[in-house]
Amino acid sequence: MEEKKFNEAYQKYAGNILRYIYFKVSDYDTACDLTADTFARFWKVLNREPVVNSKAFLYSIANGIVIDHYRKKKNQKKISLESIDQRLLGFIDRSEDNLSKRQELEEVLVELKKLKKEYHDILLLYYVEELKVTEISVIFHKTQNNTRVILHRALQALKKQL
Repeated sequence: MEEKKFNEAYQKYAGNILRYIYFKVSDYDTACDLTADTFARFWKVLNREPVVNSKAFLYSIANGIVIDHYRKKKNQKKISLESIDQRLLGFIDRSEDNLSKRQELEEVLVELKKLKKEYHDILLLYYVEELKVTEISVIFHKTQNNTRVILHRALQALKKQL
């Protein structure tokens, strides 16, 4: 039963987890390694206890692994637009029709990086990863109401910058 649940979660969420981690670490190979670590931890937990919401739980694990990664690393590397791997940003089309859309997104990403970490993370999870407020609240160990307030404040802060 655990193997089936693990395989379903991997098929469904591996790409999203990889993209989320990549946005945080800006290195494709590191993101792949941390994604593998995320699913390894997920497997260990599945063998010990039932997991109700696999998606939220995986993002929670991924978030913790990224934090651990930066704790181990002394010189933290920030995301630069030049290093963003277009394979992970499938929603950006390179065609001329979508050039303005792509430029807009890059502008938003620049402004997003200027926000405080909590705002950056919650906007990334909600708008890019399309997680629900309930899932985000599990990841950050906050109530749903608190998560909604933070999301609203983050959006207001981003609008001020734009």
